[in-house]
Amino acid sequence: MTISQKACSKRDFINDLLLEVNNSYFQTDTLIISETMIHLLEIKNFQGDWHLDSDKLYTVTSGREYKNPIYQLKRSAALLQTLKQNYPVEASVVFINPEFTLYQAPMEQPIVLPTQVNRFMKDLNTMNS
Repeated sequence: MTISQKACSKRDFINDLLLEVNNSYFQTDTLIISETMIHLLEIKNFQGDWHLDSDKLYTVTSGREYKNPIYQLKRSAALLQTLKQNYPVEASVVFINPEFTLYQAPMEQPIVLPTQVNRFMKDLNTMNS
């Protein structure tokens, strides 16, 4: 499953983009360009039970630590903003697998959970195009 153009038809989409800014490379899963904003999306298809603890991401079953995708997202957003575009950048990590649960998800982080994806896409469609 991906964030599709059909689900958000009023926007220009760029998927799987590799950019270089100031000799630093970064990859974006999805870039949605609207009239007033650029949405930078890091798409994750993780499955199972996960939890955040002190900004570290762990699986509940094995306790294995994984890279927190929010760090990659923040770096990409900062580099994208340095292009000095007249567009603000809004960045989100989108967990798309309906069998994904994130315990202790902080509300202040730019995280879209599987149960929020449809509403997130509807909100994108309400923005001016």
